[in-house]
Amino acid sequence: MKKVLYSAYLLPILIYAGGDILPVDTQYDEIPVVPVEVIPPKKEEVVTPPKVIPPPKKVERVEVQKPTSKFYGGLSAAYMNNSGETNSVIVNDANPYALIAKLGYNIIENLAIEGQVGTGVKDETNIPTASVDSEFQNLWAIYLKPNITIMDKLNLHALAGYARTKQTLNSSDLHATDFSYGAGLGYALTDNMEVVMDAMRYSDKSKSKVDGYTVGLDFKF
Repeated sequence: MKKVLYSAYLLPILIYAGGDILPVDTQYDEIPVVPVEVIPPKKEEVVTPPKVIPPPKKVERVEVQKPTSKFYGGLSAAYMNNSGETNSVIVNDANPYALIAKLGYNIIENLAIEGQVGTGVKDETNIPTASVDSEFQNLWAIYLKPNITIMDKLNLHALAGYARTKQTLNSSDLHATDFSYGAGLGYALTDNMEVVMDAMRYSDKSKSKVDGYTVGLDFKF
């Protein structure tokens, strides 16, 4: 009896719930595929900053000194002081004049080697008791010449070497080869020219003494 009552109760519910159930139609329309255009993202424009050009550097002018030539030459006027003795005459302190040419080479900064050649240009008549003609004939000399700068443009130098001199007294020739030495000053007028003054002893033999005092110009080349 209970089963009949339950059935009678559930039947209307089932009829109400399933009355609108329709069979499932498995056939359905295909959804159309619409092509989609892919738009790439807009590329950002890269702005390059302007190139900064630095101002030109100030170029300092550097003066390059030309290498100094090691060779030099010069010409000097010489006031000679000669003394000599022959079999017939004796002469003291005769003063003929001469010209002396020189050629030198700077071995190192403060040392040179120098050669000199001289010739007489004016003789002198010396009168101790009678008229005597004193003439300076020639000079050949070679020296070592150390030098040092003592002031701006002013240098002090010494000379030491050997010299051969020839003087004539009343037609009698006196030859002498002896140790020669002296000292002097040089003042630079330009980079390549200087005034030179020397005091020299060319010979100190007993029968032939020759001194000289020179003023001239030296040139670098």
